[in-house]
Amino acid sequence: MVEVVIDEKIDEKLRKFKKVYDAVMGEESRYEEYVNLVITLGLEKMIRDAIPEGKEWETLECAFSKDFSFMSDLIAEIYNKGNSISEEEREESKEKIRKYIL
Repeated sequence: MVEVVIDEKIDEKLRKFKKVYDAVMGEESRYEEYVNLVITLGLEKMIRDAIPEGKEWETLECAFSKDFSFMSDLIAEIYNKGNSISEEEREESKEKIRKYIL
């Protein structure tokens, strides 16, 4: 475990907002778990914001060039799980791929 020093004003805001989080969740959470969630969500947002709008495709191409095997496995896993891909999006992708097969 790593110890982190949180600015007093930020800590105060975190503690006050925890009331909202606990109300939404319907139960009181441990402060450490709550802070870890806030940090995780912040990191996820920063990751999304780090890729300039309109540069998503270039970023994917770069990732494929760095580790083609990993990216292929990742994309296949995303499609196989189907969690974040609607049936409409899946069909659109199939149609695009079929152009190259037929």
